[in-house]
Amino acid sequence: MNLTLSKRGDYVVRSALSLARAYRDGSQRKIREVVAEMGVPQTYASQILNDLVKTGIAESKSGKEGGYKLTKAPTQIRMLDIIEAGEGTLTTDKCSLGDGPCRWDSVCPLHDIWYSATKAIRQVLENMTLQDLLDKDVMLESGNFVVPESTHRKTRQNIVISDWIQIETSAHAVIDYIKSESNLSEIFLQCLKDIDSLRVSLDVLLPSWGPNKLDCVVKPATKDAVIGIFKEGQKDSQNSDIAYYSISFEAVTVSNLNIHSDLVGKVIAVDDDRSELHVKGSVRITEHNVSTNEDIESKLATAFIRTVLRKLAEIIE
Repeated sequence: MNLTLSKRGDYVVRSALSLARAYRDGSQRKIREVVAEMGVPQTYASQILNDLVKTGIAESKSGKEGGYKLTKAPTQIRMLDIIEAGEGTLTTDKCSLGDGPCRWDSVCPLHDIWYSATKAIRQVLENMTLQDLLDKDVMLESGNFVVPESTHRKTRQNIVISDWIQIETSAHAVIDYIKSESNLSEIFLQCLKDIDSLRVSLDVLLPSWGPNKLDCVVKPATKDAVIGIFKEGQKDSQNSDIAYYSISFEAVTVSNLNIHSDLVGKVIAVDDDRSELHVKGSVRITEHNVSTNEDIESKLATAFIRTVLRKLAEIIE
């Protein structure tokens, strides 16, 4: 038994967390959505999700309306079962002091101690549910969770984003464009390169924002789902020509920064030839063994979203 999860175990836990997020609104997750949301490799994702299916934690449905979903509520799923779905049973049949089989007829002095430690780990995981993990993840995402000092990664608090732009074309044209994940992915990639040029011009020692890869997911959202994100005015509440979209992307840069954003877009028809695109949400940056500057980071994230909006307007118009 290893006290560090293997890659497979890591991806199984991430995938279960993605399905737990979807369980809240009764939706299913497609493989590409799990890949984009949790950074699970595309070529590996179906195997990982099938690990959850084989153990009865999840179920799958094929077809256009299909996907993966949990078989029961996150409160009823033990973390032990999820981890063992990827790692196998968390016990060992090898002697703690060597590579040979563990036999009671020649027990080693570490046997009882190692057995007790293993039992304690299993008990902790038995008492922790997927809902507990989801609650911690929500707190991390909102910046309300205290990151332990023992962390191997340094995660900044969420950078809150709020911006909008007027586009000289119809709301339908804007909607048709932004609901395409490939369209937005190209724009996000180009704008990250532009922001990296800005970073260089600032002449400060910061890791590159130049993208190495990027995954994007765009889904329609209802007004009820985004309530509280946009404070609807009298005019908005009476306007039927408003469309909401959930937009999330995750980029890994050449300097090993992980940039994740969860945004909600609101498209408003001003008239037949003009529309407004509003975005609100957050950008979260995780650093792997690199140093950076929070203040500059926040300015770059804000400039990045502004650049995205301008680029969208330029292309759509």
